Amino acid sequence: MKTNKHEKILSTKNREIGFEGLVGLFAQTQTAMQTRAVRSVDIALVVRNWLFGYYIVEFENAGVERSELYGKKLLHKLSQHLTDKLGKGFSRRSLNQFWIFYVCQIFYRTLGDCADTVCQIFGSIRKTHRD
Repeated sequence: MKTNKHEKILSTKNREIGFEGLVGLFAQTQTAMQTRAVRSVDIALVVRNWLFGYYIVEFENAGVERSELYGKKLLHKLSQHLTDKLGKGFSRRSLNQFWIFYVCQIFYRTLGDCADTVCQIFGSIRKTHRD
């Protein structure tokens, strides 16, 4: 039987695979690595969002320029500056979500199961206050 150069047998770790086996190895590797990359990105985004919330809360609590920038003014001004400097993803709504995410994590650590209810109530209060 005649084979072309793409169908030659490849020996990998004492097993022989054909061209379709080679394609299969690429597909399996791609799927596995892509899944890991997505998980890594998800973890990085969670950490980033938590840190952004932390920065906002700490700034608000520090009292530095607090009277001028508290509440809506802080998020509005911060949104403008971050969007100019870093691009999309820093709307006032997004910044508020970072803040809520950070604060809710504190509730989860201290309140456990009832934190879901507290965060829903707190998030709606915060949203009303910020809008």
